[in-house]
Amino acid sequence: MKAFLEKRLIFWLYFLIYFLLSGLFIYAFLSQTKVQAQCETVLAVLPDVSDLYFNGELNTQVQVYISNVELLNGFDITLTYDESIASVASYSYQTGFLSGLSCFREINIPGYFRLACFQVSQPGVSGSGPLINLVFTGSATGITPITIVEDALELSDSSSQPIYASIQNGTLNVGYAASTVGGNFFLQGQSDRAGIPVSLGSGVTYSQGPFDALSTPTLGQNLVLPEVVNNDTYTLTTAQPRYLNLDASLGLTLTVPPGVDVTTPPLRLLAGDADGDNAINTSDLDAIRDAFGMMGEGISADVNFDGVVDLRDLALAGGNFGLTPSAAYGGWLP
Repeated sequence: MKAFLEKRLIFWLYFLIYFLLSGLFIYAFLSQTKVQAQCETVLAVLPDVSDLYFNGELNTQVQVYISNVELLNGFDITLTYDESIASVASYSYQTGFLSGLSCFREINIPGYFRLACFQVSQPGVSGSGPLINLVFTGSATGITPITIVEDALELSDSSSQPIYASIQNGTLNVGYAASTVGGNFFLQGQSDRAGIPVSLGSGVTYSQGPFDALSTPTLGQNLVLPEVVNNDTYTLTTAQPRYLNLDASLGLTLTVPPGVDVTTPPLRLLAGDADGDNAINTSDLDAIRDAFGMMGEGISADVNFDGVVDLRDLALAGGNFGLTPSAAYGGWLP
């Protein structure tokens, strides 16, 4: 029995030693793999995503940046991108990482950029830094990749030996910077706040728009236009049937500053325009009297949309009799 126990003890002791040694081996392997990954040479377009705005900064700088390189002495780099969206307005290669550069190939045509340079009488450089600075300018709205052409890439060390690098490409977005425009719109004579059509016409400067939205039942701010091109001015109008509306003749303009969300003051639209001429007069009262007692949807004389033409409709139109948009909303500014 004692011999058996001794054999079991020796077995478990060997098992424990094996387990510990296996763990140490795995740890060492993973650690070495991590170090190698950290030391990998990478050639990247930075930033990985860049933005150009026709209503803001139309130029943006992009770098071709190398990381974890050893004894770099020369490079031949080709970039491609969508020429219909952007172009390279200027570039420089005296970035401070390499020095004494002599460049024997410089091509900058729409959609294609190539630069090949080597150091003269300078030692190879190790570490990380920018190789090329490029300034892109926008041509049309859209998204284009900025691609380092792998098959055309050459990196050389000070002994004329090739350097291998992984590639990280970039993306350029060209468009318009936008802001949110919100407001609180409601209707005289009814509690339903949903479905009021509100529009910002085309912008004065950049001709973007119109931007349209319908109000929601939400209390408080119940209208949101989320993607209005900022740094521009718009004419604000409404188009609610059977109500006096803000029309273009009022010239109510809203300026949306760069990088700022805008909230308009609350506005209550007045009821009673049964004939749709954007004024409340005798013809509206006549239309309501002629339809008095009618029930159903889609009756223009039902100015408060409650499904019946009754005294409430007459009261609303009568109370607003003689009003036009300029008289009703002359004191309201968006």
